[in-house]
Amino acid sequence: MLRFSGCKQFKLISFRGTFRWNVTTDKVLLTELRFIEPYFNKVGSKEAWQHWTEVAEHLNSRDGLRENPQDQRSVRKRFNKLLNEFKAKTRSEEAASGIAVDPLTEN
Repeated sequence: MLRFSGCKQFKLISFRGTFRWNVTTDKVLLTELRFIEPYFNKVGSKEAWQHWTEVAEHLNSRDGLRENPQDQRSVRKRFNKLLNEFKAKTRSEEAASGIAVDPLTEN
């Protein structure tokens, strides 16, 4: 472990190859986000940073994700990408139909 100022401890992350997000890992990520809810904190705040780090640690403790651990930045970037894709898809469906879009399902 490395020790930085403020008596906080950080673990070194060792990477073993390239990590690829897929549907399964996205679902695991969204499940963790649902319980920890780091997006309710002010962007850039200490609480937000702590919550995103907690999400990353929970993901790294999962069996399928231990080989290529993720840090809080990559987790936050993936969530923002998924959110932006969802918003764009919803906007395009509303614009194409001209009427209210059916509620989304898990698929």
